[in-house]
Amino acid sequence: MLQICEVKTSEQKRQFLEILEKVAAHVRENGAFLWDPYELTEDRVFTDESMPCLGLADGVPVGTILLYDRDEFFWDDQEDSKALHIQKLSVLPAYEGKGYGSQLVAFAKELAKECSKDMLRIDCSNDRKDTLAFLQSVGFEITGITNVDNGVREYSCALLRVVL
Repeated sequence: MLQICEVKTSEQKRQFLEILEKVAAHVRENGAFLWDPYELTEDRVFTDESMPCLGLADGVPVGTILLYDRDEFFWDDQEDSKALHIQKLSVLPAYEGKGYGSQLVAFAKELAKECSKDMLRIDCSNDRKDTLAFLQSVGFEITGITNVDNGVREYSCALLRVVL
C-alpha cells in the first residue's frame, strides 16, 4: 500500500523533483517526450496554488502527483470550478506495474470529493499511448484533443476527465 503525503520540506521537494527528472529521462530513452526542463524547477512546481504529494512505498519515494484547483492553460471554462486538476503524475520505472499509479489517482479522487469537486482532469501528450491507456483504465475518458505550442515545442495533447 502506498503512503501519500503532501510535500512540505526541502528534502521532500528534492525527492519530488528527482522522481520527475528520472521519469522524464526514462520516457525520452523510450522515444517519447515528457516535460521540458523548465517545467521541472522548484519555482514552477511548488507554487501557492499547487498541492504536491509524494507516494511512498515502505518509506521510499516512488511516485508524484501535483494537484491544482485550476488549469487555465488547458481548461479555461465554466466547469473548471467543479474540477480538481492533476499534473506531474508519475511513478519511477522500477516501481511501475505495482498499482502505485492507480493509488495516486484514487487519492486524487477522494481529495476531490472532500473538496466538493465533481471531476478530475488531466492532460497527456498523444504520443504517450501507454499512459493514455493507463488513464482510461482508471476511469478517465478523452474529452478533446488540442495542439499545443508552449514556446519550446509543438505537440498534440489529449484532454481527459473522470466524473466522480
